[in-house]
Amino acid sequence: LKLCCITWNVNTRTLNESCDLSVLLQHERHSHCDIYVIALQEICDLNVMNVIMNSASSDEMSVYWNKQYSQALGNKYTCIFEKHVVGLQLLIYVHSNVQAHVHDIRSCVIYTGSYGVTGNKGGISARFDVFDSPICVVASHFHANRDNVLTRNQDFQTILDTASFQPINTTSSGKEGGSGTSSATNSLTY
Repeated sequence: LKLCCITWNVNTRTLNESCDLSVLLQHERHSHCDIYVIALQEICDLNVMNVIMNSASSDEMSVYWNKQYSQALGNKYTCIFEKHVVGLQLLIYVHSNVQAHVHDIRSCVIYTGSYGVTGNKGGISARFDVFDSPICVVASHFHANRDNVLTRNQDFQTILDTASFQPINTTSSGKEGGSGTSSATNSLTY
């Protein structure tokens, strides 16, 4: 099973005409990647209104980026998961060869900005089973600068410690989701 994880702070920008996402996706190096996990930060401006309201700007940009990656990956890949909050987005695409073997997709959002209430900082976590192996991925956006290393590490640990995944009704293969809850520490975390 080949899993390719990409993280990119897009700094509120869109692609220009000369940008080719397949270079970032490294299709030549990963000629057959089974799963792409894409974590984007700052898909919209992190102004006060967007942070408090999770505005339409975040919604529009999440659609934009999902479309860009879907086109770059082509029709052999399906987006099985998309979640965005404020300027953070997590996308998971699976190849048609393994799609039927992906099940029990669950997710949660943990805010670590402004006393744990605002979504300008924090993480989106998703966990799913591929065949019989649980996998957990975390898209995160933390405080910047070298002075905040300890805070970033604490925020990541908060996400791992408090993540609780609720079942989603159906999955990419149409199978029912699992029952109960699970945590990030019970899965392979990337």
